[in-house]
Amino acid sequence: MKSLLIISSTSPFSIGSIRNVLHLLSRYPYDRYCFLNNKLKLNQPPRGDTIKNPIFRGLLKSLSNIIQIVRIGKKIIRQQKSEMLICVSDRGIAYLGTYLLSKIARVPYSLLVFDIYSASLARGILKKIICTVFENLILKPFIFQNAAHIIVLNDEVKKFLQQKYQTGVPITIIHTSAPQRDITHVPPRTAPPYIITFTGSLYLFQRQALINLIEAIRCLSDLDIILEIFTPDLRAASTLPIKEIKSRIALVPPEKIADVQAQADILFLPLSWNTGCEDLIKTTTPGKMSEYLIAGRPILVHAPTNSCLVNYARKHGFAEIADQNDSGMLSHSIQKLLTDKQYGAMLVENAKKTYFLDHDIEKNANRFSSLFS
Repeated sequence: MKSLLIISSTSPFSIGSIRNVLHLLSRYPYDRYCFLNNKLKLNQPPRGDTIKNPIFRGLLKSLSNIIQIVRIGKKIIRQQKSEMLICVSDRGIAYLGTYLLSKIARVPYSLLVFDIYSASLARGILKKIICTVFENLILKPFIFQNAAHIIVLNDEVKKFLQQKYQTGVPITIIHTSAPQRDITHVPPRTAPPYIITFTGSLYLFQRQALINLIEAIRCLSDLDIILEIFTPDLRAASTLPIKEIKSRIALVPPEKIADVQAQADILFLPLSWNTGCEDLIKTTTPGKMSEYLIAGRPILVHAPTNSCLVNYARKHGFAEIADQNDSGMLSHSIQKLLTDKQYGAMLVENAKKTYFLDHDIEKNANRFSSLFS
């Protein structure tokens, strides 16, 4: 196996899609990889040499961050004899830092693309202009053209990169993964209060869909429903208009996520409308989806019709789908899931099949390892 140096703007031990990196590495020899991110150079589990790497924040600190990637990366490459750099997609710092480190240290790099690059995410006109220039003059002609390999999460991202960046670099699809669970002993829920659960990070991409969910629950006043939101983004969750419904907002550690998901009547999987980031919404795969697939509970997808999420759910039949920005449609879907238990059981079975088809952690980890053997 090649010795890997994985460069990211976020610790892989954080909550969110970044944890998929650990899942991909679960079959990789422990002594053949290490991480360089905004806080630590470390191996799994979190231990190793602390490096005074500045926090990857703010446009004004970007140059300093890139210099740190190159400076510390060169040191790690010498120490670890790294043979391949793996850049985890971000808003530009890891991309550019990895590219420059690759050229200076003469070590090839591969890209692990969780989400496409979007200048629309930048705040302020000046930052949007800078991000657009970066994408068109650096990311597209240099970084994506000179990678040894590109790994993406779904076919929509692959098509997007091939069409927009016109890259001839080999692209491999490895779907998001989650640890297997024994759902044969997940007890059936038969009586109210009914629990609708959302777990994971809460961004702009979910907010409108969650507001629609709150309104849909409010309209179903004849049903005793509790909305549970388990997220590290407690401040963002507290701004949701939830006063008129029963709700619970909390932070739970990653090792408890499976437990709270197993207690739900419905697992809510949202993407929003009118975000200004339509390409992202169209191509993204929420990291929590693979967890939901093996949770043993019915899934409710509320997302735009043309999103990869809706198309994937419809193709495999693992979720009830409400694909319009309409709380009335969402109310109908909730009622259907709560009253038609046979339908819900069918969705759970299809979700399990989809998990073992595309999201099994062992299968995906082996695919990842084979790329760098």
